[in-house]
Amino acid sequence: GGPGAKVLAMTPYGKGFILGGTQGTVTIYERTDDRKEPFVLFKTLSGCSDLFQTHLAALTASPNSDETLVALTQQRELFHFPLGNADMLDEEGNHFKAVKQGGFHSEKIIEMDL
Repeated sequence: GGPGAKVLAMTPYGKGFILGGTQGTVTIYERTDDRKEPFVLFKTLSGCSDLFQTHLAALTASPNSDETLVALTQQRELFHFPLGNADMLDEEGNHFKAVKQGGFHSEKIIEMDL
């Protein structure tokens, strides 16, 4: 993100961990075999124009494949992100897609099924 972006969320994933925070910033760290530096910065992705004023409050990576990152904003919007090909993504591009197009959920969830 821009100068002064702050970390608000952290989640583990198969290769390391991911940080999310102000200005829609996502930072990916990967595990190494170096005991002195067990994690290295892999990639920082700045928030797209839609997320630049948005703070990422919570993150989770898909538990079985680490292919998708889901982010919850402080405005209660859900976005997903293609984590599986993060190495090929432009650091300034818009890689987040809304989970629910055209709005977001703000009421109680009464029932859910997978």
